[in-house]
Amino acid sequence: MFYPKSKGSQKNFTKSLHVLFIISTILFLYSCTDPYSQGKRIYTTLCSNCHGDDGNGLKKLIPSIVDSKILSDPQKLICTIRNGINADSLDTKLSVMPSHKKMTEVEMTNLVNFLNQEFRKDKVYFNLKDIGLMVKKCN
Repeated sequence: MFYPKSKGSQKNFTKSLHVLFIISTILFLYSCTDPYSQGKRIYTTLCSNCHGDDGNGLKKLIPSIVDSKILSDPQKLICTIRNGINADSLDTKLSVMPSHKKMTEVEMTNLVNFLNQEFRKDKVYFNLKDIGLMVKKCN
Protein backbone atom coordinates (compact mmCIF):
# COMPACT_ATOMS: atom_id res chain seq x y z
CA MET A 1 0.00 0.00 0.00
CA PHE A 2 1.24 3.46 -0.83
CA TYR A 3 1.88 5.67 2.17
CA PRO A 4 3.51 9.10 1.68
CA LYS A 5 6.83 9.79 3.42
CA SER A 6 6.61 13.56 4.08
CA LYS A 7 4.54 14.83 7.05
CA GLY A 8 2.36 17.11 4.89
CA SER A 9 1.62 14.30 2.48
CA GLN A 10 0.85 11.93 5.35
CA LYS A 11 -1.68 14.40 6.81
CA ASN A 12 -3.41 14.84 3.43
CA PHE A 13 -3.40 11.09 2.88
CA THR A 14 -4.97 10.48 6.32
CA LYS A 15 -7.64 13.13 5.66
CA SER A 16 -8.40 11.53 2.30
CA LEU A 17 -8.85 8.15 3.99
CA HIS A 18 -11.23 9.67 6.54
CA VAL A 19 -13.28 11.34 3.83
CA LEU A 20 -13.39 8.09 1.84
CA PHE A 21 -14.51 6.20 4.93
CA ILE A 22 -17.28 8.71 5.66
CA ILE A 23 -18.53 8.67 2.08
CA SER A 24 -18.48 4.85 2.01
CA THR A 25 -20.40 4.69 5.28
CA ILE A 26 -23.04 7.13 4.03
CA LEU A 27 -23.47 5.18 0.79
CA PHE A 28 -23.73 1.91 2.70
CA LEU A 29 -26.32 3.29 5.11
CA TYR A 30 -28.29 4.83 2.24
CA SER A 31 -28.43 1.47 0.46
CA CYS A 32 -29.79 -0.13 3.65
CA THR A 33 -32.78 2.20 3.93
CA ASP A 34 -34.88 0.20 1.47
CA PRO A 35 -34.97 -3.45 2.56
CA TYR A 36 -36.62 -4.42 -0.72
CA SER A 37 -34.14 -2.75 -3.07
CA GLN A 38 -32.75 -6.03 -4.48
CA GLY A 39 -36.26 -7.36 -5.02
CA LYS A 40 -37.18 -4.13 -6.78
CA ARG A 41 -34.11 -4.41 -9.03
CA ILE A 42 -35.05 -8.00 -9.91
CA TYR A 43 -38.65 -6.95 -10.62
CA THR A 44 -37.49 -4.04 -12.78
CA THR A 45 -35.13 -6.30 -14.72
CA LEU A 46 -37.26 -9.43 -15.14
CA CYS A 47 -40.90 -8.49 -14.65
CA SER A 48 -41.69 -4.84 -15.31
CA ASN A 49 -41.33 -5.07 -19.10
CA CYS A 50 -44.57 -7.06 -19.13
CA HIS A 51 -46.29 -6.34 -15.81
CA GLY A 52 -45.30 -2.66 -15.83
CA ASP A 53 -43.62 -0.57 -13.15
CA ASP A 54 -46.97 -0.26 -11.38
CA GLY A 55 -47.78 -3.99 -11.66
CA ASN A 56 -50.96 -3.40 -13.66
CA GLY A 57 -49.94 -5.50 -16.67
CA LEU A 58 -51.40 -4.99 -20.14
CA LYS A 59 -55.17 -5.33 -19.93
CA LYS A 60 -56.19 -8.87 -21.03
CA LEU A 61 -52.81 -9.77 -22.52
CA ILE A 62 -50.69 -9.71 -19.34
CA PRO A 63 -52.43 -9.91 -15.97
CA SER A 64 -52.10 -7.34 -13.23
CA ILE A 65 -50.30 -8.50 -10.11
CA VAL A 66 -51.70 -5.71 -7.95
CA ASP A 67 -53.73 -7.47 -5.23
CA SER A 68 -53.71 -10.55 -7.45
CA LYS A 69 -54.89 -13.89 -6.04
CA ILE A 70 -51.49 -15.36 -6.84
CA LEU A 71 -49.89 -13.10 -4.22
CA SER A 72 -52.01 -14.78 -1.55
CA ASP A 73 -50.71 -18.21 -2.62
CA PRO A 74 -46.93 -18.00 -2.16
CA GLN A 75 -46.33 -21.57 -3.34
CA LYS A 76 -48.13 -20.91 -6.63
CA LEU A 77 -46.38 -17.54 -7.01
CA ILE A 78 -42.92 -19.05 -6.50
CA CYS A 79 -43.58 -21.96 -8.87
CA THR A 80 -44.97 -19.58 -11.50
CA ILE A 81 -41.88 -17.38 -11.28
CA ARG A 82 -39.56 -20.39 -11.31
CA ASN A 83 -41.27 -22.47 -14.01
CA GLY A 84 -42.99 -19.76 -16.03
CA ILE A 85 -46.22 -20.29 -17.93
CA ASN A 86 -46.19 -22.02 -21.29
CA ALA A 87 -48.74 -21.63 -24.05
CA ASP A 88 -50.08 -25.18 -23.57
CA SER A 89 -51.19 -24.42 -20.00
CA LEU A 90 -53.19 -21.34 -20.96
CA ASP A 91 -56.91 -21.46 -21.64
CA THR A 92 -57.08 -17.74 -22.36
CA LYS A 93 -55.27 -15.32 -24.63
CA LEU A 94 -52.71 -14.43 -21.97
CA SER A 95 -49.08 -14.27 -23.01
CA VAL A 96 -46.60 -16.90 -21.95
CA MET A 97 -44.26 -16.09 -19.09
CA PRO A 98 -40.60 -17.16 -19.19
CA SER A 99 -39.17 -19.38 -16.47
CA HIS A 100 -36.51 -18.17 -14.08
CA LYS A 101 -34.96 -21.46 -12.96
CA LYS A 102 -31.54 -19.85 -12.47
CA MET A 103 -32.88 -17.44 -9.86
CA THR A 104 -31.28 -18.18 -6.49
CA GLU A 105 -33.34 -18.70 -3.36
CA VAL A 106 -32.03 -15.37 -2.03
CA GLU A 107 -33.16 -13.58 -5.21
CA MET A 108 -36.53 -15.35 -5.07
CA THR A 109 -36.96 -14.33 -1.42
CA ASN A 110 -36.15 -10.72 -2.23
CA LEU A 111 -38.47 -10.67 -5.24
CA VAL A 112 -41.41 -12.29 -3.41
CA ASN A 113 -41.02 -9.94 -0.44
CA PHE A 114 -40.85 -6.93 -2.78
CA LEU A 115 -44.00 -8.09 -4.61
CA ASN A 116 -45.83 -8.56 -1.31
CA GLN A 117 -44.79 -5.15 0.01
CA GLU A 118 -45.45 -3.29 -3.23
CA PHE A 119 -48.57 -4.95 -4.64
CA ARG A 120 -50.42 -6.61 -1.76
CA LYS A 121 -52.75 -4.87 0.69
CA ASP A 122 -51.89 -7.06 3.68
CA LYS A 123 -48.12 -7.01 3.72
CA VAL A 124 -46.54 -10.44 4.26
CA TYR A 125 -42.87 -11.30 4.77
CA PHE A 126 -41.18 -14.61 3.99
CA ASN A 127 -37.76 -15.66 5.19
CA LEU A 128 -35.13 -17.48 3.14
CA LYS A 129 -35.86 -20.85 4.76
CA ASP A 130 -39.59 -20.66 3.91
CA ILE A 131 -38.90 -19.66 0.32
CA GLY A 132 -36.24 -22.37 -0.01
CA LEU A 133 -38.74 -25.05 1.04
CA MET A 134 -41.34 -23.74 -1.42
CA VAL A 135 -38.79 -23.57 -4.28
CA LYS A 136 -37.92 -27.24 -3.70
CA LYS A 137 -41.63 -28.17 -4.12
CA CYS A 138 -41.65 -26.55 -7.58
CA ASN A 139 -39.28 -29.05 -9.19
